[in-house]
Amino acid sequence: MTISELFDLVADLKPDLSIDARRSYTTVSRSLIRHFGDVPVATLTEIDLARYTRKLLDRRKANGVNHDLRVMKAVGSFAARKKVLPPDNAFVTLDLLKVPVSQVRALSSDEFRRVYEAEKNERLKEIYLFAVMTGIRISNLISLRNRDVNLASRTITLVNTKSNKIQSIPIHPVILERLSRKTLEPPEGFLFGRLLSPEYVSRRFHAAALDAGVRGVKFHSLRKTFATWLLRSKVDIFTVSKLHGHSSIELTVKTYASVVGMDFQKDVDKLDVVTGSLGSGLPEAPSTTGSLPRT
Repeated sequence: MTISELFDLVADLKPDLSIDARRSYTTVSRSLIRHFGDVPVATLTEIDLARYTRKLLDRRKANGVNHDLRVMKAVGSFAARKKVLPPDNAFVTLDLLKVPVSQVRALSSDEFRRVYEAEKNERLKEIYLFAVMTGIRISNLISLRNRDVNLASRTITLVNTKSNKIQSIPIHPVILERLSRKTLEPPEGFLFGRLLSPEYVSRRFHAAALDAGVRGVKFHSLRKTFATWLLRSKVDIFTVSKLHGHSSIELTVKTYASVVGMDFQKDVDKLDVVTGSLGSGLPEAPSTTGSLPRT
């Protein structure tokens, strides 16, 4: 079975595969074929794929290469489960690259306004606004179609690219007002007019941020900004977790620990209201000096 035959077969056997996942399968298989030719998968070795990985690193960042490696591992694992390939095929044995975790920070409202105003392309400005008011990941956002919008229920329906689960996102009044001016036709048409690549949108956002004098942010910062603004507006962590499409509330707490804990001291200080009303009725604290009482 050749590389193209394998990827086509796996895609056919997974009818619930999202549009983004299918696009990734196509991109990765074409990249492999450009490097190796459409050779039988069984002829590929771990050494072959290690050299291929190093070749990718010559022109791409580690995070992007890891995306391709995850696709290859997923295809290899699925093929092994279906007994199309042996369980120890070269794709399954791939190791992901170790990438240092970069801290993504949120924007202040003033910073977002400056970036928004620095961007001159109206379509991109609209994408930035949607991102910061919905928290939708860039891959989902640029793939939205007119049929995904329901003005009556004020929701956007999408398939979460990480969990592959259907998610319903409430529409903020600012976004709703903009959507109400659109024709939203044809249903299968892209919401932002045409499909843009995540790399292009991210690059333009970074350029607009630099023009606005905003440093240390990237497009994913808009997703973190959405959650941060909600938490600072006293929206509970459980709701933020659901809106973010996180797999667990623990993940949300871990991701936004600094935001969740920022008012802990103020919350504890509110106990003064209770203790103050008790006055002298409170017991005295035990002495920390002197000898211990005999038992």
